[in-house]
Amino acid sequence: MDTPRTRARPREAEARQAEAREAKAREAEAREAEVRVCRYLSSGEYIQMSGRAGRRGLDARGTVVTMVDGSTDLAKVREMLRGEADSLSSRFHLSYNMLLNCVRTETANIENLIAKSFYTFQLQQAKPDLERRQRELSAQLASPDLAVDARLLEVHALRAQERSLRKQLRPLLTDPKDTKAVHFLQPGRLVRFAREGGAGEEGEAREWGWGAIVSYKRLRPDKKEGKRGGDDLGTADQYHIDVLLRCDAGAEAAVEAGGEPAPARDEESAELHVLTLTLDRVDAFSKVKVSLPKDLRSSDGRHAVLKVLIK
Repeated sequence: MDTPRTRARPREAEARQAEAREAKAREAEAREAEVRVCRYLSSGEYIQMSGRAGRRGLDARGTVVTMVDGSTDLAKVREMLRGEADSLSSRFHLSYNMLLNCVRTETANIENLIAKSFYTFQLQQAKPDLERRQRELSAQLASPDLAVDARLLEVHALRAQERSLRKQLRPLLTDPKDTKAVHFLQPGRLVRFAREGGAGEEGEAREWGWGAIVSYKRLRPDKKEGKRGGDDLGTADQYHIDVLLRCDAGAEAAVEAGGEPAPARDEESAELHVLTLTLDRVDAFSKVKVSLPKDLRSSDGRHAVLKVLIK
C-alpha cells in the first residue's frame, strides 16, 4: 500500500545523495585551489634546478632563464639567488643486511667501507670545531668566576638530605624480625641497592639502582644460634642476596681481582652481572617481578633482563 511515509523515503535518499555530490564538489574545488597556490623556490631547490643547465661533457657553460613578472617579490628572488645550498648530512647506516652482503663478497672490506663513507668524512670535518668547543666549555667550567645558581645549591642540599634519610631508614626497612623483609626475597623481585662509599666523579657515591633478585641464602655465624628456635630470623647482614645489577665495563675483571665493580655510569655502556650483596644494603623493594631466563651465564639472557631494567 502506497502511504505518505513510503513516498517520503525515496525523497530523503535523493536529498542525501545530492548533499554527498555537493560535498565531493567542494572537496575537488579545495584541492584545485591548493594546486593553484604558488610559492617561491628555496635556494637549495634553485641550485639543484639551475645546476642541470648545459650538457655534461659538451657545454662549458649553462644558461638559466628566470621568468619574472610584475607581481614577483624581488626581495625574495634576490634571497633565492644569493642563498646557500641545503646542508647535506649522511644517512649512512651499517645494517645487518650490509654486513651479510660484505661477508658474501670475499673482496669486501668493512673497515675500508666505513673509512671512505661520507659519514666518516663529515665526522672528521666536524672534529676540530667540536674539540674547540670542548676546550671553551672546559675553560668556562674551570673559571673561578662561574656563577652558581642558588637553586642548584638547594637541589644539591636536598639530595644530600635525601641520602641521609634513606640511610637512617635502611635498618628499619631491612630488619628481618620487624618488617619480614625476607618474604620479599623472591627470584625476579626488583630491589634497589645503595653503594657504601666509593665516591664517583660527581663527588658522591653512585648507587646501584634497581636490580633483579636471583636467589639468597642465610649464613649462620654460629651453629648454636641455629638451634634456638624456628622463629629466629637473624640479622640483615646474615642474608646474602645474588642479584643482577648494572655495572660499568670491566666488571668481570674487577670480580676476578677480588674487588667490587662500579655501578654503571650510563645505560649505553652498562653490563649486567650477578653480584652478592647483603640485605642491610637494600634501599627499597618493588612490587614488580620480572621473569628471569633459565641460563644467566649467557650474555643474551642477561641482556634481555637489562632491557627490562632500563625500561
